[in-house]
Amino acid sequence: MNSSTKEDPIEIKLNAVFVELLNRLRGPIEKENARAKQVIEQLNGAVRDLRTQIRTLSEAAGDIPNNRS
Repeated sequence: MNSSTKEDPIEIKLNAVFVELLNRLRGPIEKENARAKQVIEQLNGAVRDLRTQIRTLSEAAGDIPNNRS
């Protein structure tokens, strides 16, 4: 980068290429991010379901006498 007010044509071209690359990457990255959020929501739901099942089984097990002693 030079200190003059005139912009370097190579720098202008490199900036244009950089912007184009960022724009091409943005779409797929945003799609992957949305998919990752969806998967996280599904996993959170599965964890909640498992916790409910564990709680239910623990309560049911409390009703069964412990014959191990």
